[in-house]
Amino acid sequence: PRRLVAPMRSLFRALPHRLLLPQRRVLLNTLHRPNVRPLCAAAAAVQHSVTLPVGTSASDGDDFRHAHEITLHGDLEGVDTDPVANFDSITRRDESESEPEPLPPKVRSYLAKRGYQEPSPIQAQSLPISLAGRDLIGVAQTGSGKTLGFLLPLFWKVAALRRDRSNKMGPLGVVLAPTRELAQQIEVEARQLATAFGCTSVCVYGGQDKRVQERAIWKMRNQLDLVVATPGRLCDFVRSGVIPLHAARFFVLDEADRMLDMGFEPQLRELEETLASSKDGRQTLMFSATWPKEVRELASDFLHKPVRITTGGGSDKLNANKDITQHVHLHENSISKLEKLSELVATMDDTTRERSCHTVVFVNRKRDADMVAADLRDHANIRAAALHGDLSQARRDSVLDGIKRGRAQVLVATDVAARGLDVRSIRQVINYDMPTNMEDYIHRIGRTGRAGEKGESHTFLHPIDDEDRVKKLHKVLLDCDQSISEDFLALAHKLAPKHFEPRNPRGRGGKPGMQRGGWGQSGGGKGRYGGGSGDYGRDAFGS
Repeated sequence: PRRLVAPMRSLFRALPHRLLLPQRRVLLNTLHRPNVRPLCAAAAAVQHSVTLPVGTSASDGDDFRHAHEITLHGDLEGVDTDPVANFDSITRRDESESEPEPLPPKVRSYLAKRGYQEPSPIQAQSLPISLAGRDLIGVAQTGSGKTLGFLLPLFWKVAALRRDRSNKMGPLGVVLAPTRELAQQIEVEARQLATAFGCTSVCVYGGQDKRVQERAIWKMRNQLDLVVATPGRLCDFVRSGVIPLHAARFFVLDEADRMLDMGFEPQLRELEETLASSKDGRQTLMFSATWPKEVRELASDFLHKPVRITTGGGSDKLNANKDITQHVHLHENSISKLEKLSELVATMDDTTRERSCHTVVFVNRKRDADMVAADLRDHANIRAAALHGDLSQARRDSVLDGIKRGRAQVLVATDVAARGLDVRSIRQVINYDMPTNMEDYIHRIGRTGRAGEKGESHTFLHPIDDEDRVKKLHKVLLDCDQSISEDFLALAHKLAPKHFEPRNPRGRGGKPGMQRGGWGQSGGGKGRYGGGSGDYGRDAFGS
């Protein structure tokens, strides 16, 4: 009967994606037949297999993914892809238990106190998959909330393993980050969440005295649950036996594209070989702001049948945060750049009227960081601080502390020096120098517009020196529906027919992966990474 058509179409839309074959096809074909009576039988056939959580449906999940430009890739058979609406509805099913386990009350209380009212889009979609034990790839912009997205399932699994573990030395979870700043940022959140789960964590990175870190590790002994680390320093500790990884069952690579850019692929592969395999129960999560060939190859080697979550509407193109309004300014000399910089900073200072850091300025060279910061202080009366690899560790820590406490209004930094910087007060990012590749551009502007906030970016572009990146930058702006200035649009049209040789995929010149702080000394061709007295001390500030 025709009266059944509309209800059955609703049922069709509500069916989970995992039922695309064969039930959805049966319904779809049946709906277009003159006689729709067989539809009743088809509905009865699928009714027993459709299980939807209370308060949500697969159509709700489709609407959610469409609204947030989220796409799923990979083998989704048996995977609950319904995004979670709130933290109270999250459950985890342990293999030894028949009933799903709700989030512990202490953890729910911690999230409420921190103001986490509902999961961010990447958290809402990734948590059901990671809590089900599946390997996961998240291709998402910086500032999207992925840190909590991997720390929560990590500690939940670690807490369950800890109840059953024997007196084995070594952490149960490992999180790798490209720089010490990002590692420290992750550790701050990890330490607080670990307390709610009754777990422990430690952070190790180059640039700090090894003995200090060793004492912290030995103090915890077999009670160490999570180690957050930069690849170089962790390799040192694994080789020396300070941190055995045989017990680790949760492996996270954060900003995987940046780690490859910095030349850490050998260390990543060395550490992965030390860990248990997927067959032995290891779960691996990888997060990246971009999805180039090098990251795809690493993922295929490290992860087992992963589900890939992509935000931003596409898997292979560069996706900038759409909460950021992007501007491009053409400049041919440093004088005009400094004048425009002072104008932008002064305008933002008048707008915010807060004692906080509101602007990050990116430069390509360390000496320019000092020059630009000094110019802002001397000629614009702006409290500006420089951050780059030639500063001592104590000085870098002091600068970052001053930024977070609002003692400086502007931070002038090189790419790697500002990696992992997460300051909620930052309202604008200024690319004083156009980055050498678009991956760095995406990461740079991602310092603002975080956690759903709005932000602005301004890029100073030389029409001749930077012409090889004009077409790609133009495409990024178009993909984000940005307003494009007439002079930049004219330049993009002028250069459209011109072909440019691709730059080094690692983006920092020289041979791929051979940047300072990545490979270090070769040690006579035997692959000794780091070497010397640096102990990977430059793996975070190698720029």
